[in-house]
Amino acid sequence: MKLLCTGDIHIGRRSTRLPASVDSHAHSTGAAWTRIVQRALAERVDVVAVSGDVIDQSSRYFEAFGTLERGLKKLSDAGVVTVLVSGNHDSEVLPLLINRLEAENVRLLGRGGSWERTTIERDGVRLNIDGWSFAREEQLTSPLATYNPPAGAGINVALLHADLDQTASRYGPISTGELRAQPGTFFLLGHIHKAALIREAGGARAVYPGSPQALDPGEPGAHGIYLMEARENQLDIRAIPLSTVRYERVQVSVEGIERVEDVDAQIAHEVKQRLIESAAESTELRHMSCRVQLVGATRLHRTLGLQLFDRAADLNLERGNATASIESVHVATRPDRDLNVIAEGSGSAAVIARLLHELEASTMAGGSERLLAEAARLVREIERSGQYLEVLERPERDSDQRERYVRSELNRSASLLLDEMLAQKES
Repeated sequence: MKLLCTGDIHIGRRSTRLPASVDSHAHSTGAAWTRIVQRALAERVDVVAVSGDVIDQSSRYFEAFGTLERGLKKLSDAGVVTVLVSGNHDSEVLPLLINRLEAENVRLLGRGGSWERTTIERDGVRLNIDGWSFAREEQLTSPLATYNPPAGAGINVALLHADLDQTASRYGPISTGELRAQPGTFFLLGHIHKAALIREAGGARAVYPGSPQALDPGEPGAHGIYLMEARENQLDIRAIPLSTVRYERVQVSVEGIERVEDVDAQIAHEVKQRLIESAAESTELRHMSCRVQLVGATRLHRTLGLQLFDRAADLNLERGNATASIESVHVATRPDRDLNVIAEGSGSAAVIARLLHELEASTMAGGSERLLAEAARLVREIERSGQYLEVLERPERDSDQRERYVRSELNRSASLLLDEMLAQKES
């Protein structure tokens, strides 16, 4: 038995932050749903499982209705069973829409926040799908607190929209411990737009298929669906990229480069290589949007900036049916100076040079450690406010990744300050 797993389609939205030369209408989530249906039919799947947030919100009802209905009817006519649950974005609108659909083989499970099971049997394989849907926009407690799957033969799958290991979440917080408490169940999850296959010693335990269409630069990397094959008592799983847009963060080293023209060439080379790799992974890719970060020590440190971005914005590369552009350039280079010599001196410049050494080391002195802690606190404050996410690179929630981000930003700021101080002294 074959299953196609998807979620967080958000019909009604489209990929954003694309250059004016790219037709954003061609990169809609409605078109992504159409590609999902086509892939399901091409793969001859038996079941399509959708883990919530099919529709972006209630105001998208009319936009979503025709697109969703056409796809569900095609699947139904081909004998494919579509099993859905509602998420926080479509808790009200999805049940209304499903009630009005004229398509068989469509099952919305767990209405009103109560677990519900449906069983599908094909070619001697019995698949039990337990589903739970959002009853309203917020769910402060764990949906798994009331999950008690009935005994029965077959492969058990739980389908729900939930936030894993985020105890303060307002959107169905669940824990890894709760997943482990159900060793006989595989979890198909929604809510997180980044695809993730969660494995443990016994094999795969859960999957977030992520959003099938990348929607903004905060969703880098490949996006698509997961195809699963159930045989006897196991699930074979593989990811299939389907997004027509891919957002990438490309780090470019300009270490030792002495001419701006050579920086341009290095950026173009790195972006082209990333486009070649991405186009090889997916025949659906049509555009790759890059956020470039320049790193390394260079004497051009003070001259890199907006002028460079103005030129980089003109870059337009092609590879087969896919193009690439640069959405932004972030300069994280450092002056090409001997920090050891400066650090041995006295005064403010020596203090900053020693700080830079500590930021790159694994240990920090008391004052520097307090500075790092205060910077991390401010970053968390910015994350909670949500006001600057369009202009700042949002750190991942993992504490180690956040610390690396804070160290990088402190390093960049301290390097700029040191370079300015030395330049004033030299002038």
